Amino acid sequence: MTAMDGGNAVFAGAKNCSIIVLSNNEYQNIDAMPNYDYFCETNDITVEVNHDINTKLKTWGEVCFATQTPLGDTDMLAPVRLVIRPIAINVPTGNSKLKEHGFTKLVKRDDGVYENMTATGSEKRYMKAGDKSSMPHLHKKISS
Repeated sequence: MTAMDGGNAVFAGAKNCSIIVLSNNEYQNIDAMPNYDYFCETNDITVEVNHDINTKLKTWGEVCFATQTPLGDTDMLAPVRLVIRPIAINVPTGNSKLKEHGFTKLVKRDDGVYENMTATGSEKRYMKAGDKSSMPHLHKKISS
């Protein structure tokens, strides 16, 4: 699989879960193994473990070995279970939503020139450094 991001080519191999980032003719290996949470009912502890998709841990001893942590007082054969977490999805907030909630979004267009992406009513679309009349009307948006 290949993706382009800002001029960088990213190659991901599912077999060993490693990524090579090509940027300015430099190569960099990054471990991209998934994280899993394992819960042990014996000691009521949840531990995050980083391993490949095919590995299945079943005992507290295996979890401690994988994370290089001490067993503590818990029996190494104590069973653990995989905790399933919901996937976090981040959806960008559009300009109209920001405007609805009273936010001002300024995007730099040139030296000292910003476009007001959430301009309302009498606000100017472009804010210029040194021009107070082009400033967003924050006093109307902020209530004390």
